[in-house]
Amino acid sequence: MSDVYLFYSFVLVVCFYFFALLWFFILVFGFSSFDFSLFVLFFGFNLFFCNWLVFLTFTIKWLLWRLS
Repeated sequence: MSDVYLFYSFVLVVCFYFFALLWFFILVFGFSSFDFSLFVLFFGFNLFFCNWLVFLTFTIKWLLWRLS
């Protein structure tokens, strides 16, 4: 199941890459109330997407392992 951990690492790298882009956007264009709401929305979406992607990956791998 090492490919699952590799995929999990890839998902984390992608999430941190998006967070870095978001912080760059905030630093360049300023930190207004609109940017803060955008940050909260983006943070929530990334957290939700990454957690569900990792959860589904582990669930599918576990089901395939149990059925084989």
